[in-house]
Amino acid sequence: MKVAILCGGKGTRFQPVSEDIPKPMAKIGDMPILEHVMRIYSHFGHKEFVLLLGHKGNVIEDYFKGLHPDWEIEFKYTGEDAQTGERVFKARDLLDDTFFLTYGDGLANIDLNEELKFHRKHGGLGTVVVTPLPSPFGVLSLDDNNRVENFIEKPTLEEHWINGGFFIFDKEIFNYSGKNLEKDVLPKLASDGLLYAYKHTGFWKCMDHYKDYTQLNEMWNNGSAKWAIWKD
Repeated sequence: MKVAILCGGKGTRFQPVSEDIPKPMAKIGDMPILEHVMRIYSHFGHKEFVLLLGHKGNVIEDYFKGLHPDWEIEFKYTGEDAQTGERVFKARDLLDDTFFLTYGDGLANIDLNEELKFHRKHGGLGTVVVTPLPSPFGVLSLDDNNRVENFIEKPTLEEHWINGGFFIFDKEIFNYSGKNLEKDVLPKLASDGLLYAYKHTGFWKCMDHYKDYTQLNEMWNNGSAKWAIWKD
């Protein structure tokens, strides 16, 4: 199965790094986060990639050309300002009847082949990995007199699920066009009952901000990079 990866955004929340390179090329340890993402898929035997390029796409293409001889990588320039739905739609002729799709800045220790089994069983057109919401704030529980009974710093809110990326789609998804994957396409699939959630409660983290970049590097450097399943 082919793996399409969204790596064309401008990373406006990730400055100053994204001023010089595209965000997926920011290094975690000694290699770009995009390469970490690709190694996760490669670990499960999925080594055919379609990189959906945009902002500074030439930097990504120059880096990966010839780097992994056992990977088949296609580079698809999808426009400087295209949104996520447009980027995927422009690559429709390069993708199989069923394909993986993910972001170039999200890491997880997910079992992708188990997700694929789930996708093939449910009969819909799309599967999205969901993960419990990590709260950015401390949470307090109060008694009737507003006395603090308990305080938990930045807990995981297990009753709330968020989009963790790591999608699987059947090609009929292209009947659901829209500029933005998250705002246009996925809601249409959901309203037609064709989108299913694969629950992942293990490690997951996206690199939205510079703080996330430093945290991921700390994990890599101290040997706690749980997403690096290829090392196991």
